[in-house]
Amino acid sequence: MSYLDKRGSTLVRLLTALVLVPVVFGLVMVPGLRIGFVLFAALMAAVGLWEYFGLVRALEIKAAPVPGMVFGMALVIAAGWHGKHGVPHPAMLSMSFIFAMGMLSLGLVHLFFDRQTLAGLAASVLGVLYVGGGAAHVVLLHGLAPSLVVFLLVTIILSDTGAYFAGRFFGRHKLAPRVSPKKTWEGAIGGLVAAGLGGVALYFMYFQISRWMLVVYVVMALLIAAFGQFGDLMESMLKRNAGIKDSGSIFPGHGGVLDRCDGILFAAPALYYLVLLPRMLF
Repeated sequence: MSYLDKRGSTLVRLLTALVLVPVVFGLVMVPGLRIGFVLFAALMAAVGLWEYFGLVRALEIKAAPVPGMVFGMALVIAAGWHGKHGVPHPAMLSMSFIFAMGMLSLGLVHLFFDRQTLAGLAASVLGVLYVGGGAAHVVLLHGLAPSLVVFLLVTIILSDTGAYFAGRFFGRHKLAPRVSPKKTWEGAIGGLVAAGLGGVALYFMYFQISRWMLVVYVVMALLIAAFGQFGDLMESMLKRNAGIKDSGSIFPGHGGVLDRCDGILFAAPALYYLVLLPRMLF
C-alpha cells in the first residue's frame, strides 16, 4: 500500500469514527433513548451474526443462519427488560426462555433441513452465544447503569489504540503467530497500560461508577482489556480459518461489526458478572 493509500485509509477510518462515536455514546447516555439503544444493539447483533455465518459458510459448514440471527436478536431485546433499580431477573428469565427455544429450534432445523452435522449445529449455537449473548450483556450492563457501558467502550477503545501503537513501535515478540501474525506481546502490554491509565483518568474525571475506589477502576480496566484482547484473538482465529481478512464492510475503514466489536463481545459478560457478583453476595 502506497503512502497516499495509507493516508486515505486513515482519513476514512477517522471520519467513520467521528460519525459513529457520538451516535453510540448518545444512545448510551441519553436516558430517553433506552429503547433506541436496545434496538441499535439488536441491529448490530443481527449484522454481526450475518458476518459470523458468512465465515461459517466460507468453511463450508452448513449452519442455520436465519434462525440463529432471529434468536440472537431476540436475546438482545429480551435483555432490555429489567426490573426496578436495574434488577435483571426478568431479563434473565426471558433470555433463558428464548435461549431454550432457540436451541430447540436450531436442533429441529439441523435434524430436518439437510443440515445433519455436529459441526453445523455447533456453529449455529456458537453464533447465538458468541454474538447474541455478548450483545445481550451490553444491554444488561446498560440496565444496571449506562456509565458501565461507557466505561466498557472507553476501556476497549483505549486498549485497542494502545495495543496498536505499542505493537507498531515496539513490537518484537509474536503473541499468537498462527492466529494473528501482527499481534505482539509488546502490543498486548501496551493495550493493558493504556486501559489502566484510562481507568485512572476516568476516576479523576469524577466519572462515578457505584462509588468505586481508584484501585477498582484500574483493576476493572485491566480485566476488561484482557478479555477484550482475548476476544480479538478469537475473532482473528475465526477469520484466519475461513481465509477472510475482514468479517464485513459496514464501517468504512474499520471492517465489519465483528471486526469492531470482537473485544466488546467478550468483555461485556465479564464486566457484567464482575459488577453483579458482589451485589448478589453482599
